[in-house]
Amino acid sequence: MHPFPGLNSKNRPLTSPHQQASPELFTCQPPTTSHLNLQLNRQPPAKMRFSITTLILSACVAVNALNEEVPWPQSQRCFSLATNAANCFISNHALVNFNACACSNTGNWLQSTSQCIASADPTHFIEVYNILTTKCAETNNAIAFTLAQWNRAGGRA
Repeated sequence: MHPFPGLNSKNRPLTSPHQQASPELFTCQPPTTSHLNLQLNRQPPAKMRFSITTLILSACVAVNALNEEVPWPQSQRCFSLATNAANCFISNHALVNFNACACSNTGNWLQSTSQCIASADPTHFIEVYNILTTKCAETNNAIAFTLAQWNRAGGRA
């Protein structure tokens, strides 16, 4: 399983917005044109295809930037929701920028993630915090929450 969907096997961004990820390599797939235009039976304008694909790939890569080792679907869903709410999308595929946003709790990313995981995936609540702490540190972005703050945000104080 490739750790960063939206990147090719050499960890470089997909060069074309129309490039499709191989299902066996990626867990998060960009939309195909058939998904985008089920009713119209024609391709959307190139600019629209690029925008939608870029947005979805950004969310997928963003989630994996911090949680490539988090195998729990409920937690990944929480990362996606927090990323959307906090506007911590990756610009120009810069994972460091995403981590700076998420790890610093910009847009309440950590707060939202903690609250969601506390209810959606309580079994892995502390494990997720530990992985986030490690991933943030690996990109020189100290996590803004202590374990006590993470617990409080998730209603576990």
